Amino acid sequence: NELGSRTFNTLDEALAAFNPDSTVTRLFNEAGGQIFDNEKALYGRNDLSYETAASVSGGTDQTRYYISGLLKNDEGIATNTGYRKQSFRVNVDQSLGDWIQLSANSNVTHSRSRRGLSNNDNAGTSPFLVLPVTPNFVDLAPDPSSDEDDLTAADFPSNPFERSNPLQTFQFLKNEEDTWRALGTVTARATLVSKPRHTWQLISTGGADYFEQDNDFISPPDLEYEPNDGQPGTVVLSKSSNLNLSLAVNSNYTYLPESESFQSTFSAGVQYEDRTLDATRILARTLLPGQEN
Repeated sequence: NELGSRTFNTLDEALAAFNPDSTVTRLFNEAGGQIFDNEKALYGRNDLSYETAASVSGGTDQTRYYISGLLKNDEGIATNTGYRKQSFRVNVDQSLGDWIQLSANSNVTHSRSRRGLSNNDNAGTSPFLVLPVTPNFVDLAPDPSSDEDDLTAADFPSNPFERSNPLQTFQFLKNEEDTWRALGTVTARATLVSKPRHTWQLISTGGADYFEQDNDFISPPDLEYEPNDGQPGTVVLSKSSNLNLSLAVNSNYTYLPESESFQSTFSAGVQYEDRTLDATRILARTLLPGQEN
C-alpha cells in the first residue's frame, strides 16, 4: 500500500513544481531520468515474522492445571522496527477436601518494541511529512561505495527539500519501549456450613497487578535535522511502574425453607486496595562519543 510519488518527465515540470533554482536543475540532471523509490527503500522490509504458542492442561478430581506460553516476533516493514513478545500463564485449581477449594491464576508478559518515527511533528523528521515534498529524482540512499555493515550518518546525502533524510533517520534513531506486566490472583472458597436448608460460604480473593515500562529515545547529533550546536543530540529516557494490590473477603449465607417457596441470601464483605505509581522522565543527558547505543 505504497503512496507513490509524482514522476517529473522534464526539467520544466520539476521547475514548475518547485522554486526554480540551481539545486533542482542539478539534481534532475544528475538523476539522468532515474526514479528513486525512497518510500520502498524505507518501508520495503519483508523479514520473517513468527508466532509460537504451546499449552498443556490436565489434572485429577482434586487438582486441575493449565499452562501456556507464547513467543512472538513481528518484523516491521520499516528499517530497524519490530515487536517481540513473550508470555507465560499458569492456572491451578485445587480441592482440599469437600469444604475448601483454592484457585491460583498467574500471567507474565514481556514485550519490546522498536517504534521508529511516525505521525506529525514540527521538526520535519516524520517520513510522510518529508517524502511528499522530496521529488523522486533525489536519491536519499547511502553512498553505494559505503560498507552496509558499517554505515555512518555521513554516508547518507542531505535532503535539500526538507530538514531530514528519513533513510538516515531510521538507520540511527533509537526509539524503543520495554514493558513488563505480571498479574496474579489467589481465591479461596470455604464452605463452612452445608445443610439442606442452610449454606454458609466464605470467599477470599487476593490479587496483584504490576506494570513497568521503559522508553528510550536517542537521536544522535550527526543526524541531518539535529542542530549544529555542538550538543550531544536529543535524549529522552522515561521509566514508569505501577503496582495494584487488592484483597477482598466476602461471606454468603443462603437460607432455603422447607417449603422451598423462596430462597434468601445474605452477603457481607470487606475490600482493601493499594495503588503505587512511580514515573521518571529524563529529557536530556550528556553523551560521550560511542555512547549512543
